Amino acid sequence: MPILSTNPTNALRVLLLAGIASVGVDARASERVIVMPDGTSRVVDLLGLDGGTIRFEEDGLVRTLATADVLGIVQSDAVPYAPFGASAGDPMRASVELVTGERYPGTLEAGSEDSITISHDLFGRLALPIDRVSLVRFGDFDGPVPIDATGEDVVLLANGDSAKGFVLTLDEALTIELTGAPRVLSLDSLAAVRLANPAEHPAGTVVWLDDGSIAQVDQFGAGTGARVMMRSPRSEVDEVAAVRMFDIGAVLFDAARVRPLADLPASVSLPTDRRWSAMPEITSVHADPLLFTPDLVVPGPMTIAWDIPREARRVTMTVELPEAMRIWGDCIVSLAFESVAGFAEGPSARLNRERPVVTLGSDLPPGTRRVVFTLDQGEHGPAQDRVVLRRPMLLMPTDQ
Repeated sequence: MPILSTNPTNALRVLLLAGIASVGVDARASERVIVMPDGTSRVVDLLGLDGGTIRFEEDGLVRTLATADVLGIVQSDAVPYAPFGASAGDPMRASVELVTGERYPGTLEAGSEDSITISHDLFGRLALPIDRVSLVRFGDFDGPVPIDATGEDVVLLANGDSAKGFVLTLDEALTIELTGAPRVLSLDSLAAVRLANPAEHPAGTVVWLDDGSIAQVDQFGAGTGARVMMRSPRSEVDEVAAVRMFDIGAVLFDAARVRPLADLPASVSLPTDRRWSAMPEITSVHADPLLFTPDLVVPGPMTIAWDIPREARRVTMTVELPEAMRIWGDCIVSLAFESVAGFAEGPSARLNRERPVVTLGSDLPPGTRRVVFTLDQGEHGPAQDRVVLRRPMLLMPTDQ
């Protein structure tokens, strides 16, 4: 059902956004991948999207799916999503990231002492509680920002220097307490600010937009043409945005269902005849890829065991032998499960040039405490036995 605004100012804003979005837009949305809860995916042409139904073309037929039966929608591999969302030249332009992984690029404004206020191009004025903010980037800075082990806030300056302390306010300037005394820093002197707030799992419907936003939305409805109406619960002025489907990089319909394996404590063990190996690595630059599930590179034969929450219901991942590894790469990948009752074997598959991609997924046996992934060498030995785990995740109950 379409979302309508009764506020004249908001209604005018929606009409303006809709008019802008309609210029030069093809009537058919671009290619997308529908990710199912079992880990499988379907490449489709997205035709329509609202709060309860996805309409798409697949194999020449128009089909529909209920959003409750879908994990999410992402852009196809042919159209990777990687906008950062900041811009150089204006010291008030910034990108604010929350502890839940949300990200809002916009213009900083004066606000209250306990929040960071930003004017977002789509959702209007957002007051983001400072104790919910994880990171603020200024201008076009997209480098790494360390987390302080002692729990202090970290400020990176544009000249490369850094400082640690306690951020008091951030609006038209930054006020930080250093060695017991407040100090005011101009925004044009800053590259980034890392706040020492603990990460939290996201919840609700989350969308990735072409401007670099990663936004939670509490209203999600069909608009006219190839547009979707959405509202952010963080907006102070009840803005309803009309966003064309071309500008939606991904949608996660129930973020609370997903737990990325990359976030969980894990142990790594090597085969007895292998003395050394590089460790698995996360392949996301900012740790905020689509659907919040970073890929993991497994660089050779090894076993990885993740400690999992007892509420988890299913594990799923797509395992790929990269194209550069397909000359000699030949390996066996498998899942297994540890519980108080013992060790249970899960699905397994052989990867080689003839079958370089496989989806591994399984419901978790009752009482599972650890999920175990093993990469074993094939008949050619360990040469080029390097795989990537795409979207490795646990699925939680829908009421989490």
